[in-house]
Amino acid sequence: MINFLYRIFKLFISVKLAVFVILILGLLSAIGTIYEAKFDSEYAQKIIYHGPWMYFFMGLLVTQLVCVMVDRWPWKVRHVPFLLAHVGIIVTLAGSLITRYWGVDGSMSFGIGEKSSHVTVGEKEIMVLGSFDGQKYSQMAGRSVDFLLNPPSENPTVLQFGQNTIEVRDYYHYAFRKEELEPSVNTLDGPAVRFQIENDRVNLTRWISLGRGQAIDEANLGPAKVILMKGEDQKDLGQGNMILFQIDPQTKKGRYEVRSKDGKRKTLKGELTEGMSLDTGWMNLNLRILRFLPHAGTKDII
Repeated sequence: MINFLYRIFKLFISVKLAVFVILILGLLSAIGTIYEAKFDSEYAQKIIYHGPWMYFFMGLLVTQLVCVMVDRWPWKVRHVPFLLAHVGIIVTLAGSLITRYWGVDGSMSFGIGEKSSHVTVGEKEIMVLGSFDGQKYSQMAGRSVDFLLNPPSENPTVLQFGQNTIEVRDYYHYAFRKEELEPSVNTLDGPAVRFQIENDRVNLTRWISLGRGQAIDEANLGPAKVILMKGEDQKDLGQGNMILFQIDPQTKKGRYEVRSKDGKRKTLKGELTEGMSLDTGWMNLNLRILRFLPHAGTKDII
C-alpha cells in the first residue's frame, strides 16, 4: 500500500505530467476562446471554462503544486521564491473558485455624467406576470433556470401558480424571433404605423408601435427620427429632422407632422391615413403610410 501511494506521489511530481496538464489547459483555453468568438462569453463559460474537464485539470494542477512543495520538505530559505510562486497560483485558483460559487459576476453600464445602482447578472430566471389593466404587472410565479446546461427538452420546467400550470418544453439559446403586427380588437393594445421612406438611393420600410401602457416609441433613421406617441406631449422630442405621428387616445385618429432641423422649412401637418404619400423636403425623401392600426397585436411567425 505504501509503495502504491509512493508511486502515485512520484507521478504527481513528475515533469511529464505537469507538461501534459499545462498543454491540456492551454488547449481548453484556446477552444474556449474560439467558442467565445463564435457564440458568446456565456456559452464559452458554461461549456468550456466552467465545464467538468476544466475543473478536473485545474484540480490536478493544484494537486501537483501541493505535491511538489511537499517533495521539497524540509524547506530552506532558498525555497521561499519557489514556495511563494506555487502558493500564489493555488490562492489565485481558490479565489476564482470562491468567486464562481459565492461571488457576484455582473456588469454595470452608464454614460458620461450618469449614475447607476443596477448590476446586470448572468443568471436567468423565468417568471409569470399577471395584470388586470394591461399596465401594472405583478409576479405570479418564478424560478431560476439554466436552460443551456439543463435544457427543458430533456426535463421540462413546470411553473405552478394557483390552479394553473405552465410547462416549458423547449429552449433555443440562439434564435431569431419573427413577428407580425395585425389589427386587434383589444382596446388595451396600442397603435402601430407601418411607413416607408424612399428616394433614388434609400428604400426603408418598418413598423413603429406602442405596447400596452407605452406612451412613445422612436425610430432613429440617421438623418431623421420617426416618433409615434399618444397625445400631444412634445417636451422631450429634441431637435432635428423629425416625422411625428400623434394618436388621440380618445378618438384613435392620427395626425402627422414633418419638421426640419433648421426650422426654415414649413412644418407639414395633416391627418394620418393609410396610403397617403408626401415629400418630406429632406434629400428628396418621400414618406408613405402603408398601414395605420389604432389597435395592434403581435402574431409570432414560426
